[in-house]
Amino acid sequence: MRNWRTWLALIVIAALSWVELQYISESSPDSMEGPIRKSLHIVFLFVVMLTGYWGWYKHPLKWLRNLWILSYSFSIFALLPLWIIASRFHYPGILDFVHNVIKAFISPVPFLILLVFSKMKSLTHDT
Repeated sequence: MRNWRTWLALIVIAALSWVELQYISESSPDSMEGPIRKSLHIVFLFVVMLTGYWGWYKHPLKWLRNLWILSYSFSIFALLPLWIIASRFHYPGILDFVHNVIKAFISPVPFLILLVFSKMKSLTHDT
């Protein structure tokens, strides 16, 4: 149970992903205004980024933390201007793309991929 932070972060990210999917992405469009719903996607993405950073913070493999923060920072700073432009000029194709990328980053899959990398790396160091 050496990496309890990592496992707790995974659980929190899975819970955040479920809440976002159930109450923001899949809720009826009438339950929330469009700009509020879109802003909440970005807020959840940022919270997942911080949760993952907290989970990887004291992990012995520092490159995992750096990869996590770099990929999420890039996604936020690359998607935010696209989202603003597509919202202002009504490009539904770009909005769908941004929404799908955000859903992928909010899911626990990126965290699980890094967790597998960390396990593979620790196995190669043990032998």
